[in-house]
Amino acid sequence: MRIRFFVGRPARAATVVVSLIAALAPASAEAHVPVPRIDVFFVHTGCPGDLGGAHGCVESSPASTSRTVYVAPNVPFERYHELGHAFADLSMTPRDKRVWRIAFESARTWTTAIEERFADAYARCALHSPAAAIPRRDHLLACALVWRFAPASTT
Repeated sequence: MRIRFFVGRPARAATVVVSLIAALAPASAEAHVPVPRIDVFFVHTGCPGDLGGAHGCVESSPASTSRTVYVAPNVPFERYHELGHAFADLSMTPRDKRVWRIAFESARTWTTAIEERFADAYARCALHSPAAAIPRRDHLLACALVWRFAPASTT
């Protein structure tokens, strides 16, 4: 995976290719999740268009295997949350999404709300920081499932 950071607009910014650990994890830790095998472009500006008020967003096209993530710098949870969306989009099969729904949700279909909760769980697993309101066993199950959903080439 290559991660590129932009400050400002991508078309005018210089790119710097950095390792996943240096880019996403706190300096004293490493990521505890698999990552999608794609190019991820992190743009340190607000979300474009109608999503301008969001904390972060992922821009993608169905034909592309790269993703552009708009997120504030120095907010690891938000970066991993958005990377969780890319992971769900590119690495999870319909069966994986069904397994997640059975384990944690009561909905019959994969919805935006479920994907938001998955992205939160992905970020908490990456940073080894379970939410206070979530039982430890649920956090451990979520992290185990994230690893189970990883294609063999990402582990």
